Amino acid sequence: MRRWILLWLTCLSLPCWGDNEALAVGDFDADGKPDVVLVRKEDFLLFRNLGQRKFAPPQAFDQAENRYQSAQAFVIRLDEDNRDDLIVERGGQVTAWLGAVRRSWTLKPGFVTSVLRLPGKLLMGFGQTLRFYETARDGQLSRPVDRNFPAEVWSLHTADWDGDGKPDLAVAQAPKTKEASLLFARDGYGRETRVDFGSHIGQVTGADFNGDGLTDLVSLLHPTVRVRLQKKNGWNRPIVYPADTVRADQHYLGDLNGDGLPDLVAITVYGVSMFAGDKSHGLGALRIVDPGQRAYTLAGGDLDGDGRPDLVSADYNGLRLRFLFNQGKGNFASQDLDFP
Repeated sequence: MRRWILLWLTCLSLPCWGDNEALAVGDFDADGKPDVVLVRKEDFLLFRNLGQRKFAPPQAFDQAENRYQSAQAFVIRLDEDNRDDLIVERGGQVTAWLGAVRRSWTLKPGFVTSVLRLPGKLLMGFGQTLRFYETARDGQLSRPVDRNFPAEVWSLHTADWDGDGKPDLAVAQAPKTKEASLLFARDGYGRETRVDFGSHIGQVTGADFNGDGLTDLVSLLHPTVRVRLQKKNGWNRPIVYPADTVRADQHYLGDLNGDGLPDLVAITVYGVSMFAGDKSHGLGALRIVDPGQRAYTLAGGDLDGDGRPDLVSADYNGLRLRFLFNQGKGNFASQDLDFP
């Protein structure tokens, strides 16, 4: 319920509830080229990457069973067939596509807010529960182990926060809390350290934004982006950037300008926008990358095989993809793909 109240308040000033629900990039046919999947209210569309910045006409590979329910898409590898797998959640119904194999199961209570793949594990956040599955080589899942939190598990992100080379876990409980919980791999994700952002948090993500060898934390929640830089003996005070994000869950991390520092891309009211990694402050000032489309979902990956991360967005109605091909130094060439 809290999730829908917060979304309704945000929608008083921002466009919400379009036909376009989720966008994902992954190599779904094992040809070495990342494809694009668009989840809409009425169907799921697959755009196969043909190379040379060309994509095949969309293929509707499944009809939505619970249309008009909010949907999310997650790209992971559940098995070992060299293809990315797709997990789509809609109205508490979770469907996984492992190549041509489809598996479905229902989670109660609550909507899935995040899915993560760790070595040998699949994690799902829903309601106030963080669920751990052990995964087999063929993608089969074990009986789950649940960990409960005081508030709703809003988002998950994995990075190495303690420098031991193992993937740790950041958990955001929102919109009630101001702290992100860090769970460390060395303790079996049992020990919890909390990082206070000084204000309510939404989506959390992490990377070494200032290049000092320590992984930092970022929270995205309209109308700000908040950064906490990690130090050897703790954390710096939160740095707050006005952002006016449209959907905080639609963001991408990658070195888009080629300076060796990760950049943060998000959808704001101004269009697709980027915060470049910065050695002094973690992130630089907001820069509008593409103001031309009413973007509603966003994903990224090396779509043309030149070694630089590209971006793709879908419009509010789910009738156009806009590819932003990376030309280097933070410059992009746009290419639109319209479809019925």
